[in-house]
Amino acid sequence: YTKLSEHQKGTAFDIFLMIDGKASWDKPRLKQVMYHIKEVALKRNITLDLGCDWTRFIDFPHAQIKNKCHESIRFKSY
Repeated sequence: YTKLSEHQKGTAFDIFLMIDGKASWDKPRLKQVMYHIKEVALKRNITLDLGCDWTRFIDFPHAQIKNKCHESIRFKSY
């Protein structure tokens, strides 16, 4: 294994929702939140590829930076 994943490179992230104090992966709500995140990112000239838009393997909580001009952007894990 030699190729790093987008998560390992720091250019992808996954989310979950907190609803009434509990973790949720409700697909319609996740999709709504992911589109909001994508809209906010676009305002900062960052293009995100959303897993909820994929057709082969739909990954609702996943997003990754699509445009190469932002390779310097890295998500930090806490």
